[in-house]
Amino acid sequence: MKTTLSAATARRGSAMFTTLIIMGVLGLVTSSMVYMAVQQPFNVRRTRDQLRAQAIAEAGANIAYVMLSTNFGLKDTPAAFPLTSYRNGTYDVTVSSMSSTSAVISSTGQYNLAAATVAMDVINYTTNLPSSQPPPSGAYSNLITTGGSISWSGTVDINGGGKIHANQSISLSGNVEVDANVHSSQQITLSGSVDINGNTCAPSYSISGSSAVNGTRTTGAVPNETIPTINLTPYLNWAQSHGEYYSSSVSLNHDYAPNGGIMYVNGSISISGNCTLTGCFIATGSISISGSGQQVQVGYYPAFISQNSSISISGSKTLQGLLYTRVGSISYSGGGVLNGAIIAGGALSMSGNVGVFQYNNPTPVPPGSGSSLSSVGISGWRQ
Repeated sequence: MKTTLSAATARRGSAMFTTLIIMGVLGLVTSSMVYMAVQQPFNVRRTRDQLRAQAIAEAGANIAYVMLSTNFGLKDTPAAFPLTSYRNGTYDVTVSSMSSTSAVISSTGQYNLAAATVAMDVINYTTNLPSSQPPPSGAYSNLITTGGSISWSGTVDINGGGKIHANQSISLSGNVEVDANVHSSQQITLSGSVDINGNTCAPSYSISGSSAVNGTRTTGAVPNETIPTINLTPYLNWAQSHGEYYSSSVSLNHDYAPNGGIMYVNGSISISGNCTLTGCFIATGSISISGSGQQVQVGYYPAFISQNSSISISGSKTLQGLLYTRVGSISYSGGGVLNGAIIAGGALSMSGNVGVFQYNNPTPVPPGSGSSLSSVGISGWRQ
């Protein structure tokens, strides 16, 4: 009987222990649910306050940005950005000056116990706007001027007026039509189907096929044109002061507008793809241009300058301004449009289906010689 009573007692004890465990678990679950139910409104309020603090911080940063857009000099005036009440909260803006043209705006928004901070990088972009351009003279009066020879083949349509001059020979072949005066200091050679609708002047001529000079043809001495030297120091200094000087070669295959309107590269520039370039692009080395798209002139700056090498153009880009090489040559192939002028210390060669050339006064006006336009932009945003 003792053994039987002990077993029953053990079973009752085990059941009671199990019941206590179950009740404990149920109590824990119930407590957790009650805690979560109590905390949920608090979490909702905390999330709401955090979002409002974020919005207030962004509002403070944007208000500071507008102030700097109006007067960038305020970046050096901490008193201009006091702690400010805003929509039942506050924002506190700090502007850190990084350079004469850049700053960082940091804004902390506070709503109840929640706080959030945002920051933006801003840059004061300055673009030179020359007030006037002198009338053209010398080589700047010509549509094309070369120190070397000019050779064209294929289908070339020059209907921009002005004068074309080469200090050496001019050789035109294929299907070429020129609505401009043509001067050579050596000889003009026409073959194939070439029509010159302007006046020509050269010491000698060689004309064959169905080619013709439809204007006045003058045989006689033609003095050389002087290839002007463009002082590039103001362009270099301007590019350096605006963060657009590059110490090695650059490749561009996307839209680009240099800060201040000028990119200066100590090396070569390679341009490809369908892109829009806005400004003046200068290289100490060669410049290679291909693909479609356009280049837009800024002020009276040249379009492309190769200081010590050559310029090669293919594809179908539309270009505005002066193409200039001090000592090198220029090759032009494919389609395309030029609204400006060409000056090359070396030779000029054209082939393929070159499109419209239209003369426009290319006399350069260096940066810093006229008025300027400043605009503040956002270069980076951090949360």
